[in-house]
Formats: sequence, C-alpha cells, structure tokens
Amino acid sequence: AVLTLEGPLLVLAGAGTGKTRVVTHRIAELIRQGTTPDRILAVTFTRKAAQEMQQRAAALLGGGKSRRKPGPRPEISTFHSLCVKILRRHIAKLDYPPQFVICDRGDQEAEARSALREIRCPDQSLRPGDFLAIVSQWKTRALDPARAASVAETDKEHLAAAAYRRYQSSLKTKGMVDFDDLLLLVQRLFAKSPAVRREE
Repeated sequence: AVLTLEGPLLVLAGAGTGKTRVVTHRIAELIRQGTTPDRILAVTFTRKAAQEMQQRAAALLGGGKSRRKPGPRPEISTFHSLCVKILRRHIAKLDYPPQFVICDRGDQEAEARSALREIRCPDQSLRPGDFLAIVSQWKTRALDPARAASVAETDKEHLAAAAYRRYQSSLKTKGMVDFDDLLLLVQRLFAKSPAVRREE
C-alpha cells in the first residue's frame, strides 16, 4: 500500500492493525517520489486521528528538526474541517456571508422550535430533537427541502418536511450553517462551480 503510487488503492483493515501508519508512510513516500505536498489530501473522521496523522507525517518528513523555512504541507484534516476551509473561501457563491457561523446544538434546537411553531406543529406531534434527527438524515442523503417533501412517508416526516424549508431559510438569513450543512454545501458548491472544484 505504501509503495503503490499510481491509481486507486483500497486498504481494508481492522482497529489497531496499522492503518494510520500505512497512510502516513504512503504520504511520505509520495513526497519522496516527487509529489508536491500541497497536492496531497488525507481526510479522516475524528480530530484526534487527523492530529495523529499530522504528527506522524511531520516526523517522517523531518518536521521540526530543520531550521529552514517550512514549505508546503499535505492537507491532513477531518472531513468537516476541510469543508469549513473550503466554505470560508467560497461560500459567497452560494449566497451565504463569508463570515458564517456554525451553530451549536442549542442554536439548532432554537431554530427548530421556531420552524415548528411557524407551521403550527403541536409539541407532542414532533419534538425539536426528532425534527433535527429527520433533517440530518435528509441532509446526509443530500435532500433539500423540496426533495424531502417528496420522500416523506410518516406523519412526522411530513411535518418535518413542512418545517425544513423554514428552518433552512432561517439559518441562511442569519448567516448560520449546521454541522450537516458543512458537507452538503461543499457538495453543492462543487456541483455549481467547476472552477472551485479545480482550484480545491
């Protein structure tokens, strides 16, 4: 896996078998064989794993030992951190403010309550937490409010679909994104702007 430098490569391995070691050695080998560091992207799910990969890659490449000015580095981050970086540069193309705010769970629940009130949804019919769980599933499937309404099946999903548009509209008006939006908006950005796709 470390020495295969061209074409797609899939490595399947369980916990504790050395996947991180393989990936970091692969990054180092790519650089040794002439790939410039800023052409390498490594993404993972957790901040801890990303930090560990960064530290191991830096050690393999002699980071911290040289007095020379550091050159370009590989991009090693979580999926969400990478998407934040991309959106900070380009989110205006989606009509969001560049200084958008990532809302926390409290902000989300407040926006959810407001959206559910707007559609006059009784608390016992759909709680804010349940609404957010349904919307998160839709966003994971890249379903916008219009498409969500067409796939809703249960009474709760129909209520959620009615409130989803208001929830999303309110977030955008306030310059806010939720955690799921970080991935979804980058997908939309790449679909809308081939120039951004090439740049990134």
